[in-house]
Amino acid sequence: MNAPDFLIHFSHLRILFPAKTMNLLLLIGGFMAITSCSTGEGDGPPLHDLTGATMGTTYSVRYAGDSVAQLQKSIDSLLQKVNESLSTYIPHSLISKLNQSLHGGIVDAHLRTNFIQSLEINHQSEGAFDPSVGPLTEVWGFGTKQTHKLPDSSTIDSIRTYIGLHNFKLTADSILKFHPKAQLDMSAIAKGYGVDQVAAYLMSRHIRNFIVEIGGEVRAQGSKSPDRPWTVGIEKPQSGSERMVHRALPIINRSMATSGNYRNFKEIGGRKVVHTLSPHTAYPIESDLLSASVLAEDCMSADAWATAFMVMGFEKARRKSGELKGIDVVFIYVDSNNVIHEYSSHGIASNNH
Repeated sequence: MNAPDFLIHFSHLRILFPAKTMNLLLLIGGFMAITSCSTGEGDGPPLHDLTGATMGTTYSVRYAGDSVAQLQKSIDSLLQKVNESLSTYIPHSLISKLNQSLHGGIVDAHLRTNFIQSLEINHQSEGAFDPSVGPLTEVWGFGTKQTHKLPDSSTIDSIRTYIGLHNFKLTADSILKFHPKAQLDMSAIAKGYGVDQVAAYLMSRHIRNFIVEIGGEVRAQGSKSPDRPWTVGIEKPQSGSERMVHRALPIINRSMATSGNYRNFKEIGGRKVVHTLSPHTAYPIESDLLSASVLAEDCMSADAWATAFMVMGFEKARRKSGELKGIDVVFIYVDSNNVIHEYSSHGIASNNH
């Protein structure tokens, strides 16, 4: 098996733009960090690599063909605008101003698009995907503040009164809040949206063969050469520092996002707390689903559904994924005997076209 272009790691939290920068490795005949350079593979066109920091993690772009001048500068500028709209770690961002306000705040195209898509997937997932859980991420220690103790039940019950997208209303130029403490956190959709924005920009520059990654969320367009599609590796779910490929998938004109719990946890008060929170119970989930990889046309949908499926657990996620058009999945889960299995949808077996 050829080494994949990207190996999806689960070291990054699905909490929006943490201060700690995480790394995704580009595999070119082995493990090596992506760099800004040009390479060639066989008889194919030259490959150009760009990398940078964004959203508290890293981004990577690889494209085939002629080099395009000033491309990285334009990508950095584009992603900065997305940050200034959606990052809860930037005090002056639009979403931060909305969260700080008692009654709401103005929106731009970035925040509007994320909110509309969130409403749709929140409805389709029966509330499993819910970007209003931001206050819960804070109290459980996965937000901007660190905590060394578990929240008590009275604190959780109080926060639950203002969790839910019914506490918000989109108008022509604003998002209104019906509870002064209600907040939005687009952490489980914003990276995918950023990938979509970069991909659209590359297409506008007439770049037709590329792969874009932000914090583990990926969009692949065209191929690296006529007979070699872009390939993404899903990490094997195991503890420890060793990173191994569970499965490599060719991705052709599609996006993929993955969420997993087996690395993403904290020790608080002597208890292991995973990062995926249930909007229904307001507590971290205990799920038989170790990781959910979702393939879709756009990356923001794949990103959101990966989180929703983790909240659902394997059986419900399997049934729901089968109802969705244009969605393929790879689920890694454990049975009642703690044996690891994989479930893949039919589209995975048919080469992801």
